[in-house]
Amino acid sequence: MTESMQLPAAQPFDLRASLRAMAYFRPADIDDQTIDGDRVRKALAVRRGAKDAAVVVDVSPEGDGVRVEAHNARKAELPAIGRMVADWLSLDDDPGPFLRIAAKDPPMRDILAATRGLHQVRFPSLPEGVCYFMLTHRTSQAVAAGRKRRIAAAYGPRLTVGGAEHVAFPTLETLAGLTAGELRPYAANDQQANRLAAAIAGVNDLGEEWLREAPTGEVLTALRRIHGIGEFTASAIALRVLGRPVSPPLTMPQFAGVIEQVYQGRRTADELTKAYGEQVAHWTYVSRTGLGWLERT
Repeated sequence: MTESMQLPAAQPFDLRASLRAMAYFRPADIDDQTIDGDRVRKALAVRRGAKDAAVVVDVSPEGDGVRVEAHNARKAELPAIGRMVADWLSLDDDPGPFLRIAAKDPPMRDILAATRGLHQVRFPSLPEGVCYFMLTHRTSQAVAAGRKRRIAAAYGPRLTVGGAEHVAFPTLETLAGLTAGELRPYAANDQQANRLAAAIAGVNDLGEEWLREAPTGEVLTALRRIHGIGEFTASAIALRVLGRPVSPPLTMPQFAGVIEQVYQGRRTADELTKAYGEQVAHWTYVSRTGLGWLERT
């Protein structure tokens, strides 16, 4: 059964910008994501009873937002599926506060023009983001993404649509039922497997609803209390998975390099943080993405 819905987006929003960002965001691609022109097809996992089921969504532009065609969806599941799509594409995030600051920042002019309508593309689900960031500990992004894909292949629900099979990343409930030993084939060593199992269990205990609704400070504190989740991983989950306005460590090379590219030594990390305040996380995402696009063109 296919169900349809329309989701609004905070303006400005352009799904084409999201799809372009998505095409280069390899950590969140588990081989089921298909971009075709101005639309994307993606498999998502929903919980039905004691098992996971796959729902395949086709997302395309419509009005000021997007249209979602959800294959194998039940009407009662539409609010949850819509919430997953909205969180994935950051549809509710208001870019206005960031854009008002950036409009007064001349070095950002070309980046703003290139990224008009861009909202942050996050990990499609909380368990996928948690697993990825735990697997990147002392591991390259490419290797971590490969291991995450293998978790999906082993435990994710599947659905065939249009003659193609799609696999969704499993839910927290499914992953929390696995032991460290069962997760060991997808980790670098026993220690990483133990930390991965502890992180999944800890996040599952906190609950996704609480993590998305509680104050950011409380969320960061709770995440850091979980075995294996340190300051950087907690911030990464909060920013790239939950969409929290967490200031990234701008002194790290990847961020310091972006500041240098944009300002050519005329602004420090502290000055940037003071100028953008809570919007500095948005600055890092838009600037890194925009610079990449400008370099490719």
